[in-house]
Amino acid sequence: YATVVVVLDIDHFKQFNDTYGHVAGDQALVEVSKVIRRLPRLGDLVARFGGEEFVLLLDHCGVEQGLPFAERLRTSIADAALPSQGGQPRHVTVSVGLASTEHFGVDLTGLLLQADAAMYRAKHGGRNRVLVAGPLPDLD
Repeated sequence: YATVVVVLDIDHFKQFNDTYGHVAGDQALVEVSKVIRRLPRLGDLVARFGGEEFVLLLDHCGVEQGLPFAERLRTSIADAALPSQGGQPRHVTVSVGLASTEHFGVDLTGLLLQADAAMYRAKHGGRNRVLVAGPLPDLD
């Protein structure tokens, strides 16, 4: 069975904090974590990795299942209305990278590094997107 590591980072989070304040930033982290916790399957591991970065470990999951899952995660977070003080609801987006044991073996540290590198490529490629480390599968 394959395992997928997903790394996601909230886009422009420093700017969000600077604009709306750290209390709003903390609320955004709570709301994003609620969305993340609603989506995983039984047995998946979800953790805040630091700052505005989260990691998910999807066991018994390959890229073919992990990529659509990561897309659902990305769109669910983008669609979530964050609470605001009497104003319009705020929204955040995330950049997501994923890596699979199918391409990189079972070294979890290596998988994490590959997923993190894919996430940074997603950020540099325009943000609010999912990128897979390594070759894309043939999904025909």
